[in-house]
Amino acid sequence: MAPMTLKEAMAQLASLGDEKRRIHNTKAGAHPHTRWTVNAALAQIGIHHHRLRRRAVAIGEKLGVYREYPVSKGCTSPFAPIWIGEMVRRRG
Repeated sequence: MAPMTLKEAMAQLASLGDEKRRIHNTKAGAHPHTRWTVNAALAQIGIHHHRLRRRAVAIGEKLGVYREYPVSKGCTSPFAPIWIGEMVRRRG
């Protein structure tokens, strides 16, 4: 997946409604594509934009999307805080 620019990620998040609506939809069992899109956009922001990383991790913790997702040994969890941390670690 090519890195998203901050402008692209913010536009994608904005297209899904305000933060309160995104949190509600994500927790209330929104369509899996919506959950994945929000989670992936959040991870991209945290991975590629250092100044927003702490906020992206905090939002990921609050949303909890994919927190309990089973992951094979050696694979990275799609839970945004773990995903962000691992990708940042790999980039050095």
